Amino acid sequence: MKSATIRRSAALAPLLVGLLGGCGIPSTGVLNSGAPATGLIRGMRVYFATDAGLRAVSRPSQAVEDLQDALKLLSVGPSKSERASGMTNLLESIGGITASGTGEKITVVLSEAELPADDNLRLGQLVCTLARAQSVLHKEVRPDTVQVTVRTPRSSLGPYQCPFFIEQ
Repeated sequence: MKSATIRRSAALAPLLVGLLGGCGIPSTGVLNSGAPATGLIRGMRVYFATDAGLRAVSRPSQAVEDLQDALKLLSVGPSKSERASGMTNLLESIGGITASGTGEKITVVLSEAELPADDNLRLGQLVCTLARAQSVLHKEVRPDTVQVTVRTPRSSLGPYQCPFFIEQ
């Protein structure tokens, strides 16, 4: 008797699985919904140097009312946890930095220091942080289109755009 019950249960099992497992919604297969989301995140970010290049760090609670505010945020440097993860501020030893801009153009003046044109990490920190600040200050400006010119006592560098430093 037990073997008959086991055989009936074994025969009914696939039927029960089919009835209980199906919910009446047909499978849809692969949906083509376009490309994944891309683009730059809004909000203030500062850029610090790492062994692997530049790294952006969000500063959402920090008010930025002009480009000098962005330079002040950068001068504070990375937090303790950011330093522990390998970030550093290569601009902390450079004084006398001022910045002004209109639309997609920014001019940075280094009144006390020279900055070599091949110092991509320092230039990138400056260019990308200021480009981000300009886009926060002017919603119609995209940070990847901002052009930054750096003037030192003896030279003029640029204009540079942030993607140049990020894509290296």
